[in-house]
Amino acid sequence: AVVSTQSTGAEEVKEGEEDDIPKPDYKPPPVIPKEENGTGCNKKTYFVCNEPGSEWVKLPPVTPAQLVCARQIKKFFTGDLNAPVVSYPPFPGTEINYLRAQIARVSAGTHISPIDYYKFEEDDEDDSEGEGRDSFVENVEFEPLRNTELIDPALSNWVHHVQHILPQGRCVWVNPTVKTETEDFEDEEAEEAEMEEDDDDDD
Repeated sequence: AVVSTQSTGAEEVKEGEEDDIPKPDYKPPPVIPKEENGTGCNKKTYFVCNEPGSEWVKLPPVTPAQLVCARQIKKFFTGDLNAPVVSYPPFPGTEINYLRAQIARVSAGTHISPIDYYKFEEDDEDDSEGEGRDSFVENVEFEPLRNTELIDPALSNWVHHVQHILPQGRCVWVNPTVKTETEDFEDEEAEEAEMEEDDDDDD
């Protein structure tokens, strides 16, 4: 059965008001891709356990979003890797991800050595694109510094020998507005699929 109703003027006014409501044009910022395993913040893999003798649990790779948020919050660990991280701004993950993010921060900030103790490998490519190099070896020609030089309050004889985590949440900066070849190919496929659907509708 088909039932028809006659719309009133009030309903028409209401519909007109809804049409006049501005629509938000906000677009979320592009997602920053995480660094591949064995590089940058994910150069190493970590395992954790609650007590000696218990089963080891492998921590997942860390993402830039988790690192950016971990810098803005302070939370005590509960020991439950699946516990939610209630914070503001909201943390994108559970305690296992928060633990991995803080390990990455600690590792990047505490690996130091006397200046010239390490050197870059000779077969490394030049840093032509502004990307930091993370491959280094012990300098066999290193001459140990005197204790007075090592305890100098200026700390000018100490350096970080691992890559710094950028504000972006990565060790190597990436331009989120530049699409990769894979993304371009996927966009082309999506456009072709939409065109085919439009052709089918016209038929």
